[in-house]
Amino acid sequence: MNFISYTFVNAVISALAVFGCWLILRPQKIENQALHKSIDNNTKALEDLTGLINEMRVAQAGIETNIDNLWHRYKDLKGEVDRIHDHSNLGNPPCLKK
Repeated sequence: MNFISYTFVNAVISALAVFGCWLILRPQKIENQALHKSIDNNTKALEDLTGLINEMRVAQAGIETNIDNLWHRYKDLKGEVDRIHDHSNLGNPPCLKK
């Protein structure tokens, strides 16, 4: 065989090697793209979940403030009712109490 034959055979073998590598790497590339898309979707879902958790914390703080306000209002009203009840004391005026 002469030099041109060896060069041609080497070119064919190199082409087959490149094609073989492409056949092996192509599915891996597709799989990597799918994994990246899945990771991106998971990241987006986590960001959405974090936003919802923050909104829930803000809402919970508002509810706790409302509960505190209602509790203080309840104590004020209870004190007012107790004061009125103590002053009325079944018809006895406060000045007659000992």
